[in-house]
Amino acid sequence: YIMPKKELTLKISGVEPKDIKLIVITSDNPSAVKIESYDKEFDGSDIKIKAKAVDIGRAKIICKVFLTNGQDASQELEVIVGPIRDFKADEFAIIAKDGGKKDGIDASDIRIVSKHQDIELYGKIEITGIYGKCKINSTEYASEYVSYRNIINKTVKLKVYLKQLDSVAQATLDGVKVIKEGDP
Repeated sequence: YIMPKKELTLKISGVEPKDIKLIVITSDNPSAVKIESYDKEFDGSDIKIKAKAVDIGRAKIICKVFLTNGQDASQELEVIVGPIRDFKADEFAIIAKDGGKKDGIDASDIRIVSKHQDIELYGKIEITGIYGKCKINSTEYASEYVSYRNIINKTVKLKVYLKQLDSVAQATLDGVKVIKEGDP
């Protein structure tokens, strides 16, 4: 989820700084857009607002100005936070090889590859109850507690993330192919 790095600004006109009692800026959906900071004092210049996209979704940034005479005014800015790209299942593949036995359980060593070479991505495959995110297009393998023979030539669900610690996926892709290491 990408938001412009530049600060948002709010222009207040027709009011003297001494007539403003309070400025409140909020997000109606802080799980999508979080207000990090804003100018709480009005000195006559534009009010700077720093907001951060934290999840995919819609939010309204609500700016309220309360005057010393009891009047107030508000303005809303609608923000839509979407995935950075439209990822598709056929742009990804799971490469698997026999991982032997781990803790007495059949295992597979897997890695995720993608056509998206220009961006750092992380993936989580839903094969078993134990998941770990691994870096996409890395040469490193991650272990999955599932028999190698049970996943080759199957399709799985893949969740794509921008960061390893992200909790919300950029995309959930059904039908990502699992292929044997060395196969085209």
